[in-house]
Amino acid sequence: MRIWFGISLLLLLLSGAAPASAQIYRREVSFEWEDVPDAKSYEVQIRPVTKDGPGKLMSFKTKEAVWSGKLVPGKYTMSLRSRDFRGVPGEWSEPSEFAVNLDPVKIKSPSEKAQIKADDPDEITQKFEWLPVNGANEYQFELSSGDGKTKISETVKDTSFKAKIPVAMTYTWKVTGFGYNSMQSENVTTTSFSVIGKKIPKPKIASPESEFVRELTWSRPPTVENYDVDLNRYNPQSKKFEKILSQENVTAETFSFGPELPGGTYSLAVKAKGSLRETSDTSRITFKVINGDRSPSAEYTALVRKSIDRLSGWYGIASYLVTQINYYGETPETGGRTTTNVMGGTGRLGAGYFTKDERWGFLGIVDLSGFVISGTNRTYSSIELSGMSRHVLGVRGEGRLSAGLYYKEFPQLFGTPSATTTTKALVNFFQSASMGPHFGGEYWHSLTPKIGFQVNSHIYYSLLTMKSPNGNPVEPRISYQLGLMGSYRVNNRFTGLMGLTLRMDQIAYKAKKTGAAGEGTGDFDESRITGQYLSFYAEYGF
Repeated sequence: MRIWFGISLLLLLLSGAAPASAQIYRREVSFEWEDVPDAKSYEVQIRPVTKDGPGKLMSFKTKEAVWSGKLVPGKYTMSLRSRDFRGVPGEWSEPSEFAVNLDPVKIKSPSEKAQIKADDPDEITQKFEWLPVNGANEYQFELSSGDGKTKISETVKDTSFKAKIPVAMTYTWKVTGFGYNSMQSENVTTTSFSVIGKKIPKPKIASPESEFVRELTWSRPPTVENYDVDLNRYNPQSKKFEKILSQENVTAETFSFGPELPGGTYSLAVKAKGSLRETSDTSRITFKVINGDRSPSAEYTALVRKSIDRLSGWYGIASYLVTQINYYGETPETGGRTTTNVMGGTGRLGAGYFTKDERWGFLGIVDLSGFVISGTNRTYSSIELSGMSRHVLGVRGEGRLSAGLYYKEFPQLFGTPSATTTTKALVNFFQSASMGPHFGGEYWHSLTPKIGFQVNSHIYYSLLTMKSPNGNPVEPRISYQLGLMGSYRVNNRFTGLMGLTLRMDQIAYKAKKTGAAGEGTGDFDESRITGQYLSFYAEYGF
């Protein structure tokens, strides 16, 4: 009697099995077939298949249409027959081949769909781990990247493997165990994971050079693929920035600011993105856009004014004046007169502030001047505090008016200076000082967006005595400064000037008469310093 049956093979992990190095590992297997009518028992024959031919036959009996047992991993054939209630056997079935493989490898890490964040922008050293497989004495590790550029295949003895792999990539990997009789793991599982690259640096947005904005640009950090761009406009009523438009996956490093957009204060936000890389922090700038005509001709006219424009807010100044100065001093109470020409100079530092409307402001200045006479360096200082106002004069001109108080020291020489000797006794030195109001005016004119000129005039009126050689109060006197300077705007914060300055400082006070001097009533001791200075000036807005 021919027996037809179906076989299903169930492979179960042997609980508590010893490692392959301690004993030969056996897997529990189970066969099930269709019942044969009138069969009371079955006989099962299992024979190993080796490279040298059939192995030793193993026979088993069972009363049910199922058999379970433990077999060493390898290839086998199986035949079976049934016996009826009399014990009469049927025909043996044709041998069926089957294989007993190793258990599947169980992945430990990286797990399926894991996302690994990298600190390195280019590559990382990744450790791959899996659980040991009973009966396996080596493993085949295989890894491939999504773009196919990275492929690794290695045979290892341990249950882990390290490899350097590029970041910002998706990978698949699998491990196959090999052991006794060259059998391998069944049902190999392929696991995928991603390596997320280091956060992309923030793009640097270039500030517009003027309020005539037609295009905004920013830098391109490495590994960037596209950008998210948001444009917001400030609403004076709500006092909040409101979103005007938003664009995602922008590939260019530019943003077109169309003429249909009105003037006002805007904010541009840009985030850089890349495949399998952490998105950058948001880069943001705030800028102003002029209302009305934004044509190239209107822009040029506005840019021309930029050669003299000062930003609102805090700013600093620094200047230096150098020349050969002329000194004149007359002292009626002693009958003396002192005249000389010496090399001198003045250094100036100051800080100021203009309000947001750029109309009103203030400025504080500290001067230190000096010259060398009879081998001695004589220095004197001054302080100015001024209120400022700005006034637009035509298309390219601007006036600046200032008024305030000043304190000024004045060097006074008594004696006969000598240019050929270092004998200090020839000249006596005294530091006088006065205080009073001062007034000034400047006219700035633009020639190009970078180049312009400045004309300035300042008047100082000595009114209060701070210090005099004989203790008498100062007599009102006017000192002045006139200048013509060329200006060059280096950038929207820094302007440099150079030119000529005519300066005259003087002081006078009542003389104390002596009989020997033979002077009449009302004479004054007075001193005067004049010079044509080569002037250097710098202004920087913070």
